[in-house]
Amino acid sequence: MSAIVVADGVTVHYRRRRWGPRNSALDTLYLRVEQHRHLALIGPSGAGKSTLVRAMLGLIRPDTGQILLFGQPVDTLSRVERARLVQAVSQHASGSLSPRFPVARTLAEPIHALGLPDDPVTRSTELLELVGLDAGLLNRRPAELSGGQRQRVVIARALAARPALLIGDEMFSALDAGSRLSVVDMLARVADTERTTIVLVSHDLGVARRLCDDVAVLDGGRIVEHGPCEKVLARPTHPLTRSLLDAAGPVTA
Repeated sequence: MSAIVVADGVTVHYRRRRWGPRNSALDTLYLRVEQHRHLALIGPSGAGKSTLVRAMLGLIRPDTGQILLFGQPVDTLSRVERARLVQAVSQHASGSLSPRFPVARTLAEPIHALGLPDDPVTRSTELLELVGLDAGLLNRRPAELSGGQRQRVVIARALAARPALLIGDEMFSALDAGSRLSVVDMLARVADTERTTIVLVSHDLGVARRLCDDVAVLDGGRIVEHGPCEKVLARPTHPLTRSLLDAAGPVTA
């Protein structure tokens, strides 16, 4: 199986003050994300999860080491090349929807911007069907949609680029429990249909287990445990993983 992402000895420093000491957000981190095996990134706040996904997106450049996307250093790819390979959905992504634009324009924009060959009308209808929404919503604006519907539209917009990798940073946490499970299950089906690999940052271990094949546990900018979800979440070996599981309570699929 080929790796879609490789983090090769990645270190990222930051300063709390301009002239203060440098601290490591990521500390010589190594990771492989295998194609078509969804990965959950878990760990306490400040562990380096969001820094890692920002590096995967090419938004920050490591101080040492590199992130490879399909074998290419991500910081050597153009903005359009990156956008065609990797897309991201965050916790409050629905706030990025323009209140003035109907869903149809929202979904057509990345198709035009990336120069994709898809017919915008046909693809927009297909995208709504993929995420479990009726095509009748194409002419509606965000204010006319529920929170769950808006998040599905954001996911559809990310999928419009046909990315090989979709990164979700707490992408379900703004949803209520009922909507969350529905959207998680929808995304699992869509990822299979679109052949998209998912990297998910989440504090919800139940969601991680439901969606992901593998899990990596971060602490202090390093990966302290990594393996299949059914193994790591059932029989953790690192004290941090055990404490996260204890805090979360029973983890159900």
